[in-house]
Amino acid sequence: MSQEEEGGQLPAFLTDPRGVLRRRWVWLAGVIALGVIGTAIFVARVPVTFLASATLVVNEQQIPDKFVAVTVVEDPLQQIDALVGEILSRERLAPLVEKHNLYPELRKHTAMLDLVRMARSNVVVAPADSVVKQKRGSPASVFNISFRDLNPKVAAAMANDLATLFTAAAGKASGDAARTTADFMRAERDRSERELRAQERLLSEFKEKYRGELPTELGTNTSKLERLALQRQTLGAQLAAAETRLADLERLGDLANPASPYSRLSALRTKMVSEQAVNTDEHPNVIAVRRQIEALEKEIARSGAGSGDPAQDIALRSLRDEVADLRIQIVRASSESAGLEERVSRTPQREEELAALMQKQAVLHETYISNLRKLEAAELALSVESAQQGSRVEVLDRAVAPSEPESTRLKYLFAGLGASVMGALAIAVLLELLDPVIVSVKQIEDELGLQVLGSVGRIG
Repeated sequence: MSQEEEGGQLPAFLTDPRGVLRRRWVWLAGVIALGVIGTAIFVARVPVTFLASATLVVNEQQIPDKFVAVTVVEDPLQQIDALVGEILSRERLAPLVEKHNLYPELRKHTAMLDLVRMARSNVVVAPADSVVKQKRGSPASVFNISFRDLNPKVAAAMANDLATLFTAAAGKASGDAARTTADFMRAERDRSERELRAQERLLSEFKEKYRGELPTELGTNTSKLERLALQRQTLGAQLAAAETRLADLERLGDLANPASPYSRLSALRTKMVSEQAVNTDEHPNVIAVRRQIEALEKEIARSGAGSGDPAQDIALRSLRDEVADLRIQIVRASSESAGLEERVSRTPQREEELAALMQKQAVLHETYISNLRKLEAAELALSVESAQQGSRVEVLDRAVAPSEPESTRLKYLFAGLGASVMGALAIAVLLELLDPVIVSVKQIEDELGLQVLGSVGRIG
């Protein structure tokens, strides 16, 4: 490598362009000739195509959002991208290929799928440079849909048909989206309503099952306990007084004898009260004591046993009945009081369970109301879409047959000639690098390390 190259200077042959032309003119001429011939062949065979464009605009919903909520995705770019894929499908393009008789020279030996692919490659969808103001003053999204063909009239007709497909697909997509949203919200409303009704049934069953233990009944139960406590106290005092009077009467005569029929009857009645306090009427103990009482009463009735004083006997029977009745009342009051105390003790637990059920019911009710409002908004938006007042795509300018081709052959010719010249120069530079020559005195000194004493200019 020379010192010029090591020092970052240009190669020596670049300082002698004439010498390069003299040494490499054959290669230069050959490359340029090949390039010219190839360009001429390409220009002669390249088809001249025409590009026709239709302009479309995406309008926003005509009714303000504060009156009708938007339920359809309104991003124009996303909407356009989705619709482009739909209108470029085989189902949409194949009828247009047939309608406009595209590529007639290829249709005899080319499958429809390949023709559709060719048509798809000639479709161009791009944002337009123009800006359109909507009624609300905001700029609308404007884009062009173009088609390229050898025939300008066919190109314009295809562009217009594609624009028509685009607007129809956009309207159907908006309507389908609004309908899907409404159906989804209707299903959500029904689901939340079923869950709410089921929770309300659970709450109702809970209140019915635990009636008497609910927090709302705590005050009533407490008042009943207080009344029962006072009632037991009063009944206890009455029982003590009645038992005292009975004892006094029994001490007046032989009735005080424990073996007397009246004493045994009183003892059996007391035992009956005790048994009924802990057992049901069908319990064997209760049945046995009842039979003993009935038998003893029949015995007293047959024998006429008594004190001899009818008035005293009536008083004794009345007092015994009163004592037995008071004891029964005390047992009933005690049993009722025990039941109420047990209910009151379970009230805090029922309160927690009830609060959880009511909280879940409130959440489900709020969800139901929210879904109901969303459904109303979705159905209103669907009505707006059905009335064609929602966001839609419209044709702003229809395509017309272009008068000039998209690219002329002259442009291809100049591009090919330029590429040929650049290729020839690249070949010349490559040859100079692969087969270098000495073109200056300094290069001799650098390459050979010899002192040059003199030089002679070019002769001839």
